[in-house]
Amino acid sequence: MERLKKGKSWCWLVGALFIFVLFYYITVRTPLAGDDWGYAVNGMSGNPFVKAWEFYFTWSGRYFAELWGFIVAPHKGLWNLLNPALFAGIYVLLYQIVNPKRNSFSVAILIAAMMLTVADRLRMETYTWIMGTTYVVPLFLILFVIWMMKNLLFTNKKIKPGHYLVLIILNFYIGLAMENISAASILLNLLMLIYAYFRRKDALKLTIVGLAVSILGFALIRMSPGAAFRLARDNQAWIELGLMGQIQQNWTYFLNYTFVANKYMMLILSLITFLALIHHWVDRIWMNKKDKLAAVVQGLILTIAIVACCSPTFVEKLNLEFFSAFCDLETTGGLIFCSLFYLLYIANLFWILFTLYEDEERVEKLMMVMMAGTCNLAMLLSPIYGPRSSLYTVYFIILLTASIASKIKTSNAEAAVILVICGGLCFQRSLSWKRIYTQVAQVQAERESILQYYREHPEDDEAWIPRMPEESIHSADIEEGDTYHQNSFKEYYGLPETTKLIFYKKQ
Repeated sequence: MERLKKGKSWCWLVGALFIFVLFYYITVRTPLAGDDWGYAVNGMSGNPFVKAWEFYFTWSGRYFAELWGFIVAPHKGLWNLLNPALFAGIYVLLYQIVNPKRNSFSVAILIAAMMLTVADRLRMETYTWIMGTTYVVPLFLILFVIWMMKNLLFTNKKIKPGHYLVLIILNFYIGLAMENISAASILLNLLMLIYAYFRRKDALKLTIVGLAVSILGFALIRMSPGAAFRLARDNQAWIELGLMGQIQQNWTYFLNYTFVANKYMMLILSLITFLALIHHWVDRIWMNKKDKLAAVVQGLILTIAIVACCSPTFVEKLNLEFFSAFCDLETTGGLIFCSLFYLLYIANLFWILFTLYEDEERVEKLMMVMMAGTCNLAMLLSPIYGPRSSLYTVYFIILLTASIASKIKTSNAEAAVILVICGGLCFQRSLSWKRIYTQVAQVQAERESILQYYREHPEDDEAWIPRMPEESIHSADIEEGDTYHQNSFKEYYGLPETTKLIFYKKQ
């Protein structure tokens, strides 16, 4: 058991291989869906770089996200390799940023388990959707920036011209990929600049360059003519709400996608933090009354958070309606409770991190909390706030949890519990995903056969197409009246323009 606690230098390689194989399995079995069809058609009809440039002026400021769609969507085989490689790379970066000196095996399996326990809607919109991968690429890149800059700022390594080049390229891509991660990259570079000013003067120029490029990227994505045109055309009612009205309208989404819907993330974070807190106070057994009171308050808030994370299960499985107050954002009481409690939870988290850690460890973990919050707070000013927007917040929570876990002096029993729980989660989720995406592949094979018939019989003016399994992949079924996706689907699969598509649910 002691060997498991210490781990091996290769355990992250095993974890990365596991993530790659699992994601390859589900990616290969996932067909194009929703916006993928339109980007595939557009990507095949012209130069992807020109198309992305045109979209910058007519549709969206996310130049590199659009470019990804036009290049990758027409080539499903390319995505079959890129998607698992990206997530395996993200796994490796999470592990290397934490760089555990103890609990290596526990940290490796904890990261894998948390990656597999994201909310279903987030999985559908980012894990197995080509246009959802446009959110994943900047996540990989910003983690790479954090890994590179940590190794520079927290050590005496010499800064080379290549570091400037890498930082400029990555920050520019991130800035023109997604609005919320673009805003968060400004915060990241600002925090690194402040740290360099006080602790690493020779890195000051590098951090200034990083901050300048991130600000430039954010300005370009926010000021793009295409984004301004779409906002004015499609979201006039949103504009008329004003700043406070927009925040008020999106506040429920913020609470849901940050805390309530991410119940497994918050539960694991709270449990690991509680364990770290217990070890800290046990080591300080001769506490004064002030320290004892602090321990009780910190532990109580974490306990309430754990109960809140379990409350949906209590309501759904045990019919204990009392616990709906902890998670039901549609009721006034639930909304007020969640608004007040989770603000208190974040304040408590800052307090705990200040209590448990010092110097670079404290700076690093506080940065993770601020990055997690910024990514979702930025979405308060967006007219479209969906599950996929919370990808960055979720992964910074994973990073923070793994970082806290890596510093705990676990006993043999605690190491065994972490191994069993996280290993069980990985096994259960792997089996669940295997079942889901095997069904998806079966339905897609049936679809292909049906579509082939309608291509050979264009005189049939109605195409009856089976729906995908529920909670499987995003935007796979087209509802009546969705003209854009209906036309994209027909063009992608070579069906006559006059064909009426009817997606039906199989009995």
